[in-house]
Amino acid sequence: MITFRNMPVSAASGTYSDLSGPIRPIPPLQSNLLKPNQANQPPKNFGLIRPKPAFSCFLRAQGPCHDAARPMDDCIFISGLELHSHIGVPATERAAPQRLTVSLRLTPTRNLSGLNDDISNTIDYAAVSQAVREEAATKPRRLIETLAEDIATLLLGRFPLKSVEIDLRKYVLDGAEYTAIRIRRER
Repeated sequence: MITFRNMPVSAASGTYSDLSGPIRPIPPLQSNLLKPNQANQPPKNFGLIRPKPAFSCFLRAQGPCHDAARPMDDCIFISGLELHSHIGVPATERAAPQRLTVSLRLTPTRNLSGLNDDISNTIDYAAVSQAVREEAATKPRRLIETLAEDIATLLLGRFPLKSVEIDLRKYVLDGAEYTAIRIRRER
């Protein structure tokens, strides 16, 4: 067995696999696809077309401040801010504070160019972080969805933001790294 692009290829059976799906037939080589300097390269149609992941909103290739559905806005991104909150459906889960993490994408009402290196012209992310931590600790909640909505309402009311996107993670489910929700709210 040989490999091509880290995929096992069986010349004898004329098949290949990328180890995450079924074994598929190797497409036939077509001489009209090869140019003289590509004599040892497979045709461009060789390989797999993968379906879009179910949770593609977590996998933005362009980075945290870009969404192909709308033009790129200037934004401030706070990633993995640690919170502690009495949260959970059963009372036993709410009895002690739990560790949560939140990532925030903040789109300010004004563009980030021309700030003149003055913090009063932008969003103070230290103040945002403190406000979010305080909101998480204010009262017990049953759902992380409720906490995310409360954070969005707080941030849009207190800071000059056009929109906020919140990715809130909870680390309580056995057998899973975390459970998460993502919301986006606009002014």
